Amino acid sequence: MTAVEVFNVEISKLYYFLLSDIIIKRFCRIYNTTLLITHTTSQHPWRRRDPNSRPGRPADQ
Repeated sequence: MTAVEVFNVEISKLYYFLLSDIIIKRFCRIYNTTLLITHTTSQHPWRRRDPNSRPGRPADQ
C-alpha cells in the first residue's frame, strides 16, 4: 500500500467514525426527548408517591 492509499483509508475511517458519532448523538437526543415526554406524561401523583406514606398507615421508622 502506498502512502496515499493509507491516507485515504485513514480519512475514510475518520469520516465514518464522525458520521456514526453524529448519528448516535442525534439518535440519543431524540430518544432522550421521547423518553422524557413519555415519562412526564405517564407520571401520576398516586403512582409516584411512596406506598408507605399513605394516610392511615404509619410510616416505617
